[in-house]
Amino acid sequence: VKGNRLPYELRLAFFGGEERTPEQPEIHHVGSDAYVSSLSAEERSRVLAMLSVDMVGAGKRLSVSRLGYGSDAAMQWVLEAASGLGLSVGIGASEAWSDHEAFELAGIPSAWLTTMESAPYWHTPQDTTAHVGKEALTLAGRLAVRFLYCVSDSVQTASGPSQPWRETSLCRASYWRRLVPGETSPAVACQ
Repeated sequence: VKGNRLPYELRLAFFGGEERTPEQPEIHHVGSDAYVSSLSAEERSRVLAMLSVDMVGAGKRLSVSRLGYGSDAAMQWVLEAASGLGLSVGIGASEAWSDHEAFELAGIPSAWLTTMESAPYWHTPQDTTAHVGKEALTLAGRLAVRFLYCVSDSVQTASGPSQPWRETSLCRASYWRRLVPGETSPAVACQ
């Protein structure tokens, strides 16, 4: 993304307090719940999408899912990004297993990008960086970055073709042009 201006504000969030406990299984994803709760109605209305990139360090097949509430725009942007990269991505419905839940329940288009391939060390003391696969992580990172440009493309299309920076589709382009400085920007939350 370096060297390219996005036509929206990008927020990267790293949430804690995710795990369920046997004592209180209904309490989970505390960090993302707190973040969404802290947003005013105006701030929520400015969030175009939330992409939760969670559990992508193992496995070879990425999948994207959502809970099924509201708009599927974020999921469609992930699929468009995957297509632009020539990737096959699994599609599914998710349970409330990642930080996208709070956003989606608040009416914000959300998607969960994961490999969800079982690993015996997940959520154990052995769940360390030693078990992170460079290839899987790189693939997820490339897809997440392309997602940002698919969102850009959508924002620019909505702005109309007369914009000076609207020469080509950022999501499908083989190169990404710089955008005009000083644009008023909606926000995108991307975990």
